[in-house]
Amino acid sequence: MFKLNKKRGSATLEVMICIGLITFILFFPVAIFSLTGRQTAMSTLLIHGLQVVSLEGGLTPSGDELIRQNAEQLGFNPQRVEVEVLHGGVDITQGHTRVEKSSTTPMRLTIRYPNSAEVAFFNNIVELVGTSEVANEEGFYTVTGYVKSEWIRE
Repeated sequence: MFKLNKKRGSATLEVMICIGLITFILFFPVAIFSLTGRQTAMSTLLIHGLQVVSLEGGLTPSGDELIRQNAEQLGFNPQRVEVEVLHGGVDITQGHTRVEKSSTTPMRLTIRYPNSAEVAFFNNIVELVGTSEVANEEGFYTVTGYVKSEWIRE
């Protein structure tokens, strides 16, 4: 009994370590799920965007509006979505140039969305363990796909 009284304080340290680890184990999967869920939604937005760009022969104002509506349905802020379409290295985002079906060069669609909120959440969870920031908060989710035009001039 006398030996136990002299070892006070070690249980407190063990409890603090366990609480930190349990907190990390509980919330880290939530952060990972948030990041992977957002990336999956971006992939879905890319698939819809590729269909629109293919049918329109580029990014027309109506096609841009459709992509932004899809982004809003998937939980993104449509004003923060950046859409870019290139054909043979030339930017055709504004819809001034349309690519016909006979073109053999595919169009490249790139969609970007800022990821600052998710990365900040991820960094906060990782800091519970005591490590420093693991990712830059100024990053973007970026998805890119290639598609050939299906547009036929009427």
